[in-house]
Amino acid sequence: MSIFEDVPQNVIDDLEAVKEKYFSDLFDARIKVLWDTRTKKKKWLAKIYKASEMIRYFTADEVGEEDGLDYVIVLDKHFYTNEAVTDEDRKRILRHELRHAWYRPTKRTRKSQYVLRKHNCETFWEEIELNTKEGDPQWDYRMGEIHTSIYDTEDEEGDE
Repeated sequence: MSIFEDVPQNVIDDLEAVKEKYFSDLFDARIKVLWDTRTKKKKWLAKIYKASEMIRYFTADEVGEEDGLDYVIVLDKHFYTNEAVTDEDRKRILRHELRHAWYRPTKRTRKSQYVLRKHNCETFWEEIELNTKEGDPQWDYRMGEIHTSIYDTEDEEGDE
């Protein structure tokens, strides 16, 4: 049995809304979002991957395009669906992951236009600025605390 599952439509709707609001350069990007269903603590809340040539090939029919997917976002289902994580937090997680995706105009084929970028500090300066404007400048720290508490609580319950 796979550790991955498709996310429900509301997560895809949130991704599309975030993409439309903040990332007009990604309007054409084909992105698949999956749950990672493992309950073991991870070092991440979400991850974005640039689709490999193999993934692009295998997903061409699903996407209805010759080139298949551009990106895959994997969300920690155990964390993302926890009641301590708000809808606004979930949108910020998606926004953060999309911040890694970047459209690079090029004269080459479409394949080379979508790339991944790394953080320009612990997170992205743009995210710090937006989180501050939204009244939650310590958002990434708060998410880390929730993440730790979810898994630490379960570890303690498992020890009893």
